Amino acid sequence: MDKDELSFSKAKDAVHRSQSLAAIREARGVITDLGDSHHYHTPLEFPVANELLEVYLHRKSLPYHKQKAARVYLSPDRKVRYDSLAVEGTPDSTYVFGISSDSSSVDVKNLEISGFNEAIAHAPIEQPSVTNIIDVDTIGLVVFKVFLKTTIGRMAREGMHRRQAIGDDEKAINEVKQLELLSRILHDNPQAYSPHVFGRNGAVVAMEYIQGDVLSTLTSRGGLKKEHFIQVADVLAALHTGMEKNAAYVRENFPIPEWNTANSVISFQKKAGQMQEGDWNKEFSPRIFSKFMFLVDKARATIATNRYNNFPDVIFGDIKDENMIAMPDGRIAVLDPALCAGRKSMDIAKFARSIIFKNPPLYSQFFPDLLQKYRETMTGPMSDEEIAHMLGIDMLNIMRGYMQIPERVISQFPPVVHSARVHSDFHFSIIENALDGDLALPATP
Repeated sequence: MDKDELSFSKAKDAVHRSQSLAAIREARGVITDLGDSHHYHTPLEFPVANELLEVYLHRKSLPYHKQKAARVYLSPDRKVRYDSLAVEGTPDSTYVFGISSDSSSVDVKNLEISGFNEAIAHAPIEQPSVTNIIDVDTIGLVVFKVFLKTTIGRMAREGMHRRQAIGDDEKAINEVKQLELLSRILHDNPQAYSPHVFGRNGAVVAMEYIQGDVLSTLTSRGGLKKEHFIQVADVLAALHTGMEKNAAYVRENFPIPEWNTANSVISFQKKAGQMQEGDWNKEFSPRIFSKFMFLVDKARATIATNRYNNFPDVIFGDIKDENMIAMPDGRIAVLDPALCAGRKSMDIAKFARSIIFKNPPLYSQFFPDLLQKYRETMTGPMSDEEIAHMLGIDMLNIMRGYMQIPERVISQFPPVVHSARVHSDFHFSIIENALDGDLALPATP
């Protein structure tokens, strides 16, 4: 086919619909070779990443339901803009690029790449990094991830202005090292994949864009199937086996991050376990605070009784459906690692938690299949009781963060955050059961 016969939108759709890595590369090649016609602009004409960053943050400042509808695109006058309209009337879950004929858009302000403070001005609350900033390059699609020293949410709670935020080069360097290790561990693995890192510029890491469906989207839509849970078990087993062989390297190079919930026990002791009445969000009733503190005491006792301060394993640290993509070739890509010392049960429980908050019936139906498959693959004891304990501790950590978000900004968060707050009694009952060693859920609200 002559390059002028294929429209930009069809080339874009070809990337989205590709079902194999070879097809993806071919589709990307078609887009690169489209040339510059008077009708379409090729990805080679996309502005630099700092302009995309500015527009991305404009979009992220919208209420969540509008964020999901908005998209970033290249307008006919070659400006990177965003709007809340579908490009050419076709839903596009990737929101990567497109041509818009509509004029309702926001121009960029020619933000300088060094203007980091301006770049994070509208970053999401409670997000330690600004992620999924997409650029189009000759090598395909690129994700830019920006790391911050302090979460925007914590700054807000402490009365700090967003413009005081600064980049964290050390976290970015750490991310690169972790992804490089995962690439070695998962090399030629038929089940799991880790994105390739293209490079780093200060606190910004550029990495490969992963084609496919994010598991959290499937969870929310009820589209996560038994086979997905079984495959996640295989992914967990591959990660745990590979990291065990590199345990000395992980322990030496990646200390337990206090800013992340990776190690549930340490996170609890540094955050939820330190909660005082004066720190609590007064938008919630004293009854809810009392229940929360009851669970904090119960978790503290569970950790002490079972000696969970002992960390014999090295773990991925942030295994959840938000950080997993079902690729067209059948593998699952794992993103955003937080490698550190811990207990394998923490990774298993963290994935369970990510399902429970979005779709409790899916957890009840298919999580036992994950456990069975994992135990068929791995050796060594791991009781349901320990996994349940880690589930309760991890959910308590997450509820602490959810409950501390000011109501005035809650619309900027995914619906699951609002739901967890509204149904706090239900989630507290799950936590209490889990701390008693029970993986079963109570009746849904």
